[in-house]
Amino acid sequence: MNRLVGEKLAIVSPRPQTTRTRITGIKTLPITQVIFVDTPGVHEPRGLLSQIMLRSVHRALEDVDLVCLVAEATEEPAELDEGLFKVLAGFSRPVFCCLNKVDLVEPKARILPLIEGYQRRYPFKEILPLSAVDGTNCERLLDLIVSALPEHPP
Repeated sequence: MNRLVGEKLAIVSPRPQTTRTRITGIKTLPITQVIFVDTPGVHEPRGLLSQIMLRSVHRALEDVDLVCLVAEATEEPAELDEGLFKVLAGFSRPVFCCLNKVDLVEPKARILPLIEGYQRRYPFKEILPLSAVDGTNCERLLDLIVSALPEHPP
């Protein structure tokens, strides 16, 4: 979200589950405006805090027109929590898979099997390898988001 909005809004940390509440960012372009919502990650709740974070995700899904699942290209698709796909199964709008951190994947030939693995897990509208650090495919992602979003009044 930070790269797409152009401001440091969301926490960046190697530790999982550092986002505890919804974070909203707005990107204003010449012909449109996109509102981004960063939520906690989806995982099996193990306590009260985890349950509250998961409720935040469900509430956000009620309000958004598109979901970008951000997954790490350094991890295998099989490592994702099955609960994530159960949550997405109830979502009727487009879902993109953003394979982040492709700058860390060597050799680059490993990216294609990752994309195929994600295609087997869920019928994503788009699967896009990108790097938030160096900007690889971030403009392309923004273009795809803008083209997939419905038009709303200002």
